[in-house]
This record gives sequence, structure tokens and C-alpha cells, in this order.
Amino acid sequence: MHLADLHTSRALVCQGVWMTDAPDQALRLAFVERHERDSGPQIAEVVRAMPGDSGRVVATPTSVADTATTLRTAGLDVTPDAATAHVLTLGEGDPNWIVHTHADLGLHAYVGALDEIGTLSAATLIGAPTDFARLRADEQVDRNEIDAMHGYTEWSGCRAQAIAGFLRHELVDECGICDNCVTPPAGRVGATDAAHAVEAVVQTGERFSAKHLISVLLGERTETVEGQGHDRLDVWKSGSALTRAQWDAIYRQLLAIGVLAVNADGGIVTTPLAEAVRSGEREVRFIREMQLPDAPMPKRRGVAAKKATGEPAKRRVAAAPKRSTSARAIEEAKRGLYRWRATYAAELGVPAIRILTDPDISRLIVRRPTTMDELRRIVTPSRCDAYGEAILAALEKL
Repeated sequence: MHLADLHTSRALVCQGVWMTDAPDQALRLAFVERHERDSGPQIAEVVRAMPGDSGRVVATPTSVADTATTLRTAGLDVTPDAATAHVLTLGEGDPNWIVHTHADLGLHAYVGALDEIGTLSAATLIGAPTDFARLRADEQVDRNEIDAMHGYTEWSGCRAQAIAGFLRHELVDECGICDNCVTPPAGRVGATDAAHAVEAVVQTGERFSAKHLISVLLGERTETVEGQGHDRLDVWKSGSALTRAQWDAIYRQLLAIGVLAVNADGGIVTTPLAEAVRSGEREVRFIREMQLPDAPMPKRRGVAAKKATGEPAKRRVAAAPKRSTSARAIEEAKRGLYRWRATYAAELGVPAIRILTDPDISRLIVRRPTTMDELRRIVTPSRCDAYGEAILAALEKL
């Protein structure tokens, strides 16, 4: 199944998984993070687990000899490919599977490489952070392509949806057969973070790089920020709970799944898929909790004042009663907030989703903000300004 068929059939693409309505024609791809040291045995293990008797191992020109030795030591009879020096073949006939041992190419190039082989049933990409660091140092390599590939390897959702989005196709249903669908990795729902990232693109005019957008989100007063007046935008400083590295990862992944794109001048722009993320209708999951932990709650003024003066500060509100955190209590509270949203929206004559998105409600029930500053860490600035006090009041009653 080839990429061109996306335009003419119901074929789906899944990180090396081209999937059709016929299960026996499905192609499953997966990503494996390569060990930084002594990765040979790991590569051999991946190759041994691939289905079918015939396949290809794509190494790098500098690693192909060592890779061949490792695989032969493991009992895998690989031979150099006649056409490409850094490719090893196993078995005879058309390849059933392919393994890339390094993520040393852009996402477009990777998809294209897989598309050249019409007989694949499985493909696995093995990569490590050092691959991307090395490529970014090469001025001849398209940085945006590498960022998209890096973001793709970090993605924790369905890879079919990611690739389809990258190719500007909307895929509503998960494929159910990629590595992330079969074994969902540890990840983090980041709908609010994704919405902030998209909002920054929109409010700044869809023409700036991720570096500038992150400066706006973090509240950094750079020359460009002040010159463009971006320190007066609603989204200014709305992402200060995360670090620059964390925002970098978010933008990489939004580029990889096609929510954002890069124009000819290198500026980040939105795609038709962005609006659902911006409004919070589409749930976004980011991989690697170590890179994207839950945004820390801001220190309360009372705590800060006591530390500075040695005296406890006056409390603005009475201590909230201890609430049950049982699954039943959380579900009841969510239903209560849903009812309030519907009633409040009807009173204002606006769509309910304009007040709060479903992901907003889930996060609010878990984190229970009591101040506007805390609320701004969870919902967008425009919602805080318009409905913040009402939201806090509703939460207090639940």
C-alpha cells in the first residue's frame, strides 16, 4: 500500500503501518528507543522479533560493519545489500519487514523510504536523542524535518493519526495496531498546553519560529517580543509553568502530528487540524512524563509571606474542606460541573464548550484551583477573563 492511495482509497498510515480494510495487508510500524551504550544486542533482539523470513536492516555508513558483525554473532545471516552500502539484507525475495537502526532522517524521508517497498508487513524505527542532536548541528539538514521526526518518536498517541495528520489527512479513529495503540506508553494529557501552544501561533500572526513563541509563553522580554508588542497579548506569560525544553517538545509533537506546519519562511502556522486542539475538543497526549510533568501549582501568597516575614499572612479565604478523592466522588463532581456548564451557558446564550472544554473539566476536578492564578494554569486566558470567577464559584460549591 502506497502513500498515493491515501488520496484514492480508505488506506490508513501508521508510523510505518499502512493499513487497509483487509487485516492481512496491514503494515505495522513501531518505535524503539536505542540504548546509548552497547546497542548491538538490542538491535539484534528487534530484528529477531520481526515477522517473516526476509527483511532489511538500514544502518549508517559508519555503523553498518559493526551492526553486521553483531547480527551475525546473534545467528542472523545478514549480507550487504547490492544497491546500498549501509543496508543489510536477511533472507531472499521481497522484504517483509524493515528496521532503521538510527533516526537520522526527516519524517518525510522516513515515510518515503517505507513507501518505496510495497511488500512490507512491519517496520521498526530505532532511535536515540543523540541522533537528533547530531542532525541539528548539520546546517545542511532541514531543522523542521528533524523536529517533526523527533516529535513523532516522542508521541504517545496513535501513530496512524500522527502520520495522517502530518500528511494533511484527518484520521478520526485510532488504528488499533501500531505500537502505541497495542501498548499505550506512559504519557500525559496535555490538552491545555496544546491549546496554549496553538493560541500563541494564532495571536502572533502565524509567522514566527517556535523559539519566539516560547518566549511569549514564558513571558521573556526579548527585543522581538517587545518590538512586536507581544507582551500585551492574552497568551503572554500563560505558559510559565513549563520550561523552554518542555515547550520545545510540545511544538515538536504538534508539528509531527500535523496540527502545526512550517511555512516557506520558517514560521509556524496552523493547519485545519489546529482548531479542534485550540478549542480543547481534541485530546492531546504527550509522551515522556520526565519531559512534560504536570505543571507545578504556583506558591500561594500566604506561604510566601510567612517565609519572608516569619509571620503567617492573612488568609484570603477559609480553608477548603477536605474532599473525597474516590473514583465515585470525582465522577459525581465532574457531573456536577457539567450540569453547571450547561446551565451557565444557557443563561449567557453561548455554546457550552466556550465556557469550558471537556478536558478542562477533568483537570479542574482533579486540581481544584481556588484562585485566578491557579485557574490560569489549567484553562486558557480568554476563558479565565470571561468566566473565571464563575468557574471558581462553581468549583467551591461542588
